[in-house]
Amino acid sequence: MKIRDQDGLSKSRPQKAETAQPPQTQRSDATASIAPSREDRVELSARARALQAASAALAQQPAIRSDKVERLKKRIAEGKYQVSGDSIAEKLLDES
Repeated sequence: MKIRDQDGLSKSRPQKAETAQPPQTQRSDATASIAPSREDRVELSARARALQAASAALAQQPAIRSDKVERLKKRIAEGKYQVSGDSIAEKLLDES
């Protein structure tokens, strides 16, 4: 900004850096008239409730199905458990 002195000479004066002011938001009449709720609430969708129920049911299941492990151990010990290499290879290829 240039300022002219009484004698007509111009003098430079450094300008102040303007600080960025966040824009002030104006609430519309509709939101201004709504009083804040004193109670927080959450509503879950039907899908969220189903997922929550499935998760709870899964959490109740043991990580290792000991009944199945015992049956397989018994079949292996008796020599009745036969593994098909073709079947295993096919399932491995299906999963990838």
